[in-house]
Amino acid sequence: MVEVKMKKSGDVLEVSTPSGEVELGKDRLKPMELMLVALGGCTAMDVDSILTKMRYGFSLAVEVRGRRRREHPRVYTDIEILYRIDGDVPERAAQRAVSLSLNRYCSASAMLSNSARISYRVLLNGKEVLKGEKGKVEDQGEGD
Repeated sequence: MVEVKMKKSGDVLEVSTPSGEVELGKDRLKPMELMLVALGGCTAMDVDSILTKMRYGFSLAVEVRGRRRREHPRVYTDIEILYRIDGDVPERAAQRAVSLSLNRYCSASAMLSNSARISYRVLLNGKEVLKGEKGKVEDQGEGD
């Protein structure tokens, strides 16, 4: 079991976890932003680990955007993930790494997909090689 502790200090909510600390508040991170951080961080770490184990040289950037309901509870209804992978990585390897992350390994994506449609795109060296929705692939590009 993971334990997270929070303590109010002025206008800031200090959060401590076993692996670090963060501050929440009006001019700081918001809890719903942290949900997108969790998703982006989870899938980015997966993709990085998978491609590193395949011994490819690459750089990775991940962008996550979310749209929330207007009514309360203001849950995310649509989330978009953009992966930018640059380097010596075959298209199939990039596609497989993202697919494994979103559909098997990333716990944050598994949880958020219960309330939100998660769509994604993968740009490999600036070229779109994959786009789809979590659980189904719409387009796998031209392949290698």
